[in-house]
Amino acid sequence: PEKEMRQVFQQIGARIFEEQLDMYLCQYLGYGQAEVERFFKLYSTPDEGLSFPRFKQGYCDLNPFFISKRRSEIIVRKPGSLGQQQVNLEDLCACEVYICDPPGQAFVDGCKDCLILLTAFDGPACFRDCEGCTFWVAAQQVRLKDCKSCTFYIYAKTPPTMVNCKDISAAPWCAHFLNCRQHFESAGFDVKRNFWNSFSDFSGKSGCNWRICALHEVVRLLLHLDEGEAADSPDNPCPAPTHDLLCQGPLAPDGLELEGQTVSHVSQIPQSPPCPPDPPLCPVLDLEVKDSKQ
Repeated sequence: PEKEMRQVFQQIGARIFEEQLDMYLCQYLGYGQAEVERFFKLYSTPDEGLSFPRFKQGYCDLNPFFISKRRSEIIVRKPGSLGQQQVNLEDLCACEVYICDPPGQAFVDGCKDCLILLTAFDGPACFRDCEGCTFWVAAQQVRLKDCKSCTFYIYAKTPPTMVNCKDISAAPWCAHFLNCRQHFESAGFDVKRNFWNSFSDFSGKSGCNWRICALHEVVRLLLHLDEGEAADSPDNPCPAPTHDLLCQGPLAPDGLELEGQTVSHVSQIPQSPPCPPDPPLCPVLDLEVKDSKQ
């Protein structure tokens, strides 16, 4: 409603320039710098800055919870920005999205060629109709439907599920950023019991629709959210990926050994373990990202 938009506009200033917008959205609400820079360039004018009519025109782009139809953008939600509300990511193409505040639940639909992080939260994360994406996700439940050619770095409190998926690659959670450890603790996650490789496949197709990444394929995300943060501030409570970890068998949901369980009670097991690294001490790849203007 226009009344709400005008109130927000007046909170920022009578006439808005980039510095004011950056202070309000980045420092106060927890948006990323690149997203704010893009908004200002798109809706401002050199002489007037950001007027209310132009702010009103782009107001829907500032929805913190519903991010839709974006292309080649970097979007960040920093700690404290979501208040455990539901997050929806829809129809994104070639975007980077870093959700660093726990949502109540998350739905990711129709995304293509994106990098997406969902920090640890005690709720479901649902991925539907996604293609060519890389996800770092830590959730109570991880559900995949109609996804193909995607890579998932997972912490799952319960066995993940997939329906009608193809060419899915999986590895354990390996993202580092400020407050990551705190989010795991708040969600009550036991990092020693990660069901990342305990997929149940309900596709009803023959063959295996997913595989485990080899160590040289694993990408560790190192995300820096603030310019002034210490070099060692990005943290992660989960064990670092190793070849031995990637080769470990899946956990049984009831804590029992898999041997002797019926097929209906165990998860689908990939056809073969990942190839050993060459050379043997081959490190994982690091993707280092800093919240900054484009």
